[in-house]
Amino acid sequence: MRLRSKTYIIISGIIFITALIISLQSADHSTIDKWASFVMGLTSVTFISGLISLFTKGKSFKNQQALS
Repeated sequence: MRLRSKTYIIISGIIFITALIISLQSADHSTIDKWASFVMGLTSVTFISGLISLFTKGKSFKNQQALS
């Protein structure tokens, strides 16, 4: 389960960075720029929430190990 969530975070991060590069490369507001912005908006939520959950899970796991 944990490997699967890391995979989702990595894939959404790659898609987010690719969409960001496409959005920054195109100077005019073409159709691909609009799609890149749309994809970037969708994947940014997944990427950021995944990173936050990854760090909070790691901290709670370390705290549980310290208690036992």
